[in-house]
Amino acid sequence: MDDDPEPVLAPLLAAEGLDAATARVVLAAWCVVRGRHERAAGLLDVGRDGWPTLLRDSAAYLHALALFGAGDHEGALAASRRLFAAAVATRDRAAYVTARFVAALTYASMGEMEPARVQAFHVLRSDARAGGVLLSPDRSLRVLAAATALVRRETTAAPHLLGLVDDGVAGCAALPYGDEDWTLAMELQANGNLGGAAEVLDGIAGRSRARGHDFAADVTQLAGLVVSYDPRRAAAFARTVAPAPGTLHETHLAGWRALHEDRDPEALLAVGRRLQDLGARQQAARAYVNAMALFRAAGRAAEAVAAREAAHALQGPGEPLGAPVAGGRWELSARERQLLALVARGMTNAEIADELSLSVRTVESHV
Repeated sequence: MDDDPEPVLAPLLAAEGLDAATARVVLAAWCVVRGRHERAAGLLDVGRDGWPTLLRDSAAYLHALALFGAGDHEGALAASRRLFAAAVATRDRAAYVTARFVAALTYASMGEMEPARVQAFHVLRSDARAGGVLLSPDRSLRVLAAATALVRRETTAAPHLLGLVDDGVAGCAALPYGDEDWTLAMELQANGNLGGAAEVLDGIAGRSRARGHDFAADVTQLAGLVVSYDPRRAAAFARTVAPAPGTLHETHLAGWRALHEDRDPEALLAVGRRLQDLGARQQAARAYVNAMALFRAAGRAAEAVAAREAAHALQGPGEPLGAPVAGGRWELSARERQLLALVARGMTNAEIADELSLSVRTVESHV
């Protein structure tokens, strides 16, 4: 993956016809995998009339992935909708899967887990497969479906979905959620071992980076921070991806620093407003709720009420109030209630870990 294929493909790119179209798609796929999303989008931002169906659909899928990777989430969703419409019109099952995958991936990155779940579950119910398309998302989409179930605390669905992942479904390790160890990370997460899950995700990200799968590594590192925030890993991620100001990555990092390190409610309000502008409504609500909690802890009741109202304004009918970034919903699990009782007795994290046969990092994550 270290050898840039562009010098070899350049003569074909300058030509016309099938060879030129094929060269564009192949080079774009390489650029997406390597995280060169702007270059990939530029390669595919051309007229595709007359291209064979396989190349045309592959180009549409890769273009949508490139827009997502470049941080243009609105553009990625629009591209996935166009691909979906074409798939329905032609009854192309592979294009149907790739369109749903891009939409699910984009919604999940925005923290909109319900629409992400809907996109993934449509594919699972249809049993459609992308098959041999470039960067096939068949395995990744199933892992992503299980991830949305975990985030939503759907404890019955998550184990079943994890079983589907390993049910003979081919994967592409160059894609986010494509590495086989994702199932291990989610099993650890489902059982409350957040520190262990984050360590597995760190391993996946390192392995992906070493293979030149920078796109997959970036998404995996971000997921690891969601599962278990660590300032050192956050700083390493910031250095690796050099997120541009105003992007989701940069905004996530700013929000986590404000919550976990600086304990700064004003900064969280600013993060919430930026998330709103980026269309990440649920994550914005969570930022406001976290700001509310910090304002309350500081005895700033009026500002806490204003932050809570800002969160409520983002909720649709029947939706739960946004939850803290690191803790899922407000409802505590049985394990969390158990830990809370021990904390109330004045026990240290090390003592709790020994009492419950857990690692100290797991106890810290729960606390």
